[in-house]
Amino acid sequence: MQLQIVARNIGLSPSLRMLVERRVRFALGRFETRLDRVVVCLRELKGSRGGLGDQCRIDARLHPRGRVHVEVTERGIEKAVSAATDLISRRVRRGLDRRLEGRRRDEHRLTPLPEA
Repeated sequence: MQLQIVARNIGLSPSLRMLVERRVRFALGRFETRLDRVVVCLRELKGSRGGLGDQCRIDARLHPRGRVHVEVTERGIEKAVSAATDLISRRVRRGLDRRLEGRRRDEHRLTPLPEA
């Protein structure tokens, strides 16, 4: 699994980079063989009257095909990263479960019926 971290309008300190890497690898580590690439985009949202919060977007590309995307806005980048990694973990699991269930359904459909 390739992991790319991009920061927009926010300083990406070594400690923040390490936090993001650790959270993403913990949340998606069990799916590592099923993921090609994960892109994490961090940014500070600004409004006309000050900050609106911090946003964490995670885009996970599944192997051999498929994509799961989440976007979370919170007050504080650590909270946004934590919420987004929890959510992406659940969505990747659900996406892979659906694929597996679809395969099982197809296999069941293709099984010949016993002759009477």
